Amino acid sequence: IYKVGESEKQLRKDCIENLDTAIEKFELALQEEPEHEHIIEQLAVAYLNRASIEENESIKSNWLNKSIQMYDQVISSPVKHQSDTSKVNSSIFLAMIFGKLKKLEEASRLINIIICCQPKYFLGYYAKACIYALNGKDMDSLLKIAFSALKKAIELNSAIEKEMLWDPDLKNLSSSSVYKDWFSSFYQNELKSKEENQK
Repeated sequence: IYKVGESEKQLRKDCIENLDTAIEKFELALQEEPEHEHIIEQLAVAYLNRASIEENESIKSNWLNKSIQMYDQVISSPVKHQSDTSKVNSSIFLAMIFGKLKKLEEASRLINIIICCQPKYFLGYYAKACIYALNGKDMDSLLKIAFSALKKAIELNSAIEKEMLWDPDLKNLSSSSVYKDWFSSFYQNELKSKEENQK
């Protein structure tokens, strides 16, 4: 147990160091080209990833707010060659960040607009599931919305079944007494699939 704990601690330390290095390089690059949309987008992703491994809640919020600023720039960018998919994905991640910051009203408003505009894009529904699950601890009404959105995402793209089993943003949903059996069935299927592949 001690060795596993030390290994995970070192892995987390390495991830932080690598992300901090990447962030420093992106920030320097952005100083030279402040309107370069690709750098802005990559910096937004780096800030979001940095927040995901930060244990201090105050520092985590700071990283998330930095990411919001970058995603806002990506979405409002007038650059014509930037793909619509890039802007949609950036909007989805922005909604997710609002959800992580417990700003459910802003998050739900944005993600519902995205789903309305892109009703067949699985990622919008998956993000909605995460947003409501993050804010739905011990709140059945919010978990019900999260569950409905997750089922729709799976219907549109079954490949996310594996992702959802390990996604910490869905923890409140997967650990709920109402839905944990449903998640368990997918988990058992995943174990069987791995065993069959190893034969």
